[in-house]
Amino acid sequence: MRALSFIATTFLVGAAGVLAGILIAPNKGSTTRNKIVKRGQEYKEYLHDNYDDLVDTVTHPFEGASAEAIRLGKKAEEKARELKNDAKKAIK
Repeated sequence: MRALSFIATTFLVGAAGVLAGILIAPNKGSTTRNKIVKRGQEYKEYLHDNYDDLVDTVTHPFEGASAEAIRLGKKAEEKARELKNDAKKAIK
């Protein structure tokens, strides 16, 4: 009996929810679905644009990093050669 009461209550509450949704709904289902699709497309475009801006913001500071690393590497290499030559002269 208790299980039957639970099932009946669940069914009645569900039916009341459906009825309330039908009575309170501002538009037809197709209109609401179209609005949801449109809003989803707007969010998609917004996220896509912001993602591109984020990528640009993050990558911009590192664009010159490769050239700077190469320049510093060559400078360090030159300094190492100088030190090596100075060491050779000091040993002689």
